[in-house]
Amino acid sequence: MAANTTGAQHAAVPPAGTEKEFQTSAGMHENANGFGHNHHGGPINGNGHEHQDHYRSRRDSYHDYPTSMAFGGALQPGMWKPLEHRKFANPAPLGLCAFALTTFVLSCVNLQARGVKAPNIAVPLAFAYGGLVQLLAGMWEMAVGNTFGATALSSYGGFWIAYGILLTPAWGITAPDGPYAADYSDHYSAVGFFLTGWFIFTTILLLCTLKSTVAFFSLFFTLDIAFLFLACENYALNAGNETTARHLQIVGGTFGMLAAFLAWYNALAAAMHTTRLSKLTLTLLLGFITAVTLGMLCQRQPLCHASRFAGRLTRLFGTTAHTVGPSHVMTSAPAERRVIIVVGSGLAGLAAAHEALRHGARVRMLERGPKTGGNSIKASSGINGAGTRFQKARGIETDTSFYGDTVRSAGTRFAAATDGAGGIDRAGLIDTLTRRSAEAVTWLADDVGVDLSVVAPLGGHSVARTHRGAGTLPPGAAIVTTLLKKLRADPRFELTTSAEVVGLTTTPGGAVTGVRYTHEEQRHELVGPVVFAAGGFAGDARGLLAQYRPDLAGMPSTNEARPGAHGLLTDVGAELVDMDSVQIHPTGFVDPKAPTAQYKFLAAEMLRGEGGILLSSDGRRFVNELATREVVSRAIMEERQPAEKEATVRQWDVTLVLDPGACEAAGSHLGFYLFKGFMEKKKVGELAPNMIEALDQYAEVVASGQDNEFGRSSFGHWRLQPGKTNREEVVCVGNVTPIVHFTMGGAAFDAEARVLRRGAGGVLEPIEGLWAAGEITGGVHGDNRLGGSSLLECAVFGRTAGRQAAKALSG
Repeated sequence: MAANTTGAQHAAVPPAGTEKEFQTSAGMHENANGFGHNHHGGPINGNGHEHQDHYRSRRDSYHDYPTSMAFGGALQPGMWKPLEHRKFANPAPLGLCAFALTTFVLSCVNLQARGVKAPNIAVPLAFAYGGLVQLLAGMWEMAVGNTFGATALSSYGGFWIAYGILLTPAWGITAPDGPYAADYSDHYSAVGFFLTGWFIFTTILLLCTLKSTVAFFSLFFTLDIAFLFLACENYALNAGNETTARHLQIVGGTFGMLAAFLAWYNALAAAMHTTRLSKLTLTLLLGFITAVTLGMLCQRQPLCHASRFAGRLTRLFGTTAHTVGPSHVMTSAPAERRVIIVVGSGLAGLAAAHEALRHGARVRMLERGPKTGGNSIKASSGINGAGTRFQKARGIETDTSFYGDTVRSAGTRFAAATDGAGGIDRAGLIDTLTRRSAEAVTWLADDVGVDLSVVAPLGGHSVARTHRGAGTLPPGAAIVTTLLKKLRADPRFELTTSAEVVGLTTTPGGAVTGVRYTHEEQRHELVGPVVFAAGGFAGDARGLLAQYRPDLAGMPSTNEARPGAHGLLTDVGAELVDMDSVQIHPTGFVDPKAPTAQYKFLAAEMLRGEGGILLSSDGRRFVNELATREVVSRAIMEERQPAEKEATVRQWDVTLVLDPGACEAAGSHLGFYLFKGFMEKKKVGELAPNMIEALDQYAEVVASGQDNEFGRSSFGHWRLQPGKTNREEVVCVGNVTPIVHFTMGGAAFDAEARVLRRGAGGVLEPIEGLWAAGEITGGVHGDNRLGGSSLLECAVFGRTAGRQAAKALSG
């Protein structure tokens, strides 16, 4: 397949009537070899100029024609003839070099060479060199009559400009609050569509190169495979399988790197004609450059370990030695060196990882699910903060009631439990939570870069202190996606999804030294301090939930079914507290398409905070919608439960109504709810008569400023006026029901996020080497958690855990 590269500089020209014979012979030679050899030395032009040199024999012509220029050197898959007196030089090498350099840099990022993960460095190249210069080379190919070269170079120039736009933050095409904000993971599929299109286009060009040199064909073949694997990487990310996506990215980056060097090789084939370089010299030179380059790239890159890379590829293509099934024997990998081990990828785990990295540690994060974010990514109301600059911008100069509101919400568990000697320090935990709340909001806004400028009131709060962004992305998703992107840009951070922790390793004295986990049919062991942030047990309906709260059987939930991880902590002696304290959220959407589904989507508390009201099945108000979740849920559950639904799921018939003012204020969430069909818009006059009457009565309450019947003191952005004049106004309505939402109980811990166990004399003492944060812990919330405090406890105690673990590792 390789072109003959004898280095002859002048083309022999057949006399009149013999050129056709020569080309026919050349074509026969192509057929005999399967892939064609070009026997000429410059770009095809089809201009009909006759050659001036004297015709030699066919054998001499084959050896004398500068075949180094053929095919790849001229970016021409067809037969090639030189053009005398042309005004343009051969533009193909310029276009190929522009393509090669830009592809090389992006492939380095895809391979995470030297730990670099962010593709930002490719943006200027994509616009200037790979984009503009390659596009110009394509236009010049058109001028010299090379249709294939013009099509290829112009198209790939356009690709790089488009990709540069895609990567430019200012355009916001794939930003968390951009066009894919409603379901942010969809942007991965969108990028996958983009790359799939280029795979199809490259396949078409590949077919045109079948009868050409090995180098020319291989250039398009490797590029085609690179597009395919990188497209599949994005589809895997959309499915939440980050480990498979990483493998696909590595393979795509590898083929991209090969395509880059092949493009350089083809470009220099043309230069060989003018510089009199031999093929051997060119090959040795490029081989030396490739070896030196890869050596420099791999100094800090895991791919330097050939066995590890090979293992990744074999696992990806299913060629591992072990088999899956009854005869499967799980293999073990050696223990890896000491790192901070974070179990769980919700906000608590991400906050711990961020703080550990800030203190100089390396972090390995293990997520048992295929997707990252845990329940944090679903959080829809916001994060609490007392004394923030955003509160002051809203006119709240001071906020000294957060501690008191939290204690009041914790109820009898806090009142009864200073827990005596040896008990958990509930007061200390709540003090830490509330005192560091402003610091947590500032960290997310300033260090991480999350918009938290909107402050709203929620149930149980004395003042507005729950922060969210002004965009369309819910606060949990905005925080998690932005923070995770920041972590991934750090070469010291490594995330593994679908990694199931099966145990903690300990010393004979009971100190935790690491974890054992399974991933891709292998057992692994990590050594280092452990931060446990694996979430609660509200989705463990047949396990821990049934054990501690059997009365909740049949209740729908906002949690996907999965077992609790608390047993891993009790195995090393951790104390569990408040395990029977389970929060019932008053409002989970009843999906009209699947009304009896066990899994429900949360109707954010901010919908009521911005002015929404709740109406019973007979169309009347029955509760202060901004009371604590416990109070509102109890009031709903005291209402009559529809008999026809009792047999399948424990569900109530309650209507959530937002007037035009509340709809506007809750717009960041409402668009998604309307899109999913959870809510719908109706004119007031289209509602049932008893509902219209209830709206008029509530409008009068808002106008008077006093809710004497239920005691609601904040009316949000409600602006609907009472009377018949409101019948054409549009309101938003949806059916809701109480749902199992959050578990306040979990592992006992202290203000330094250290997990506690019973020691001598029954006193709680820290377990060395083990920290925890988030819903896996217990003792902070008591009987009831305030809305907005789940993200807050993840941020406050997650950061504390990461900081303390990093100190332990360095000490």
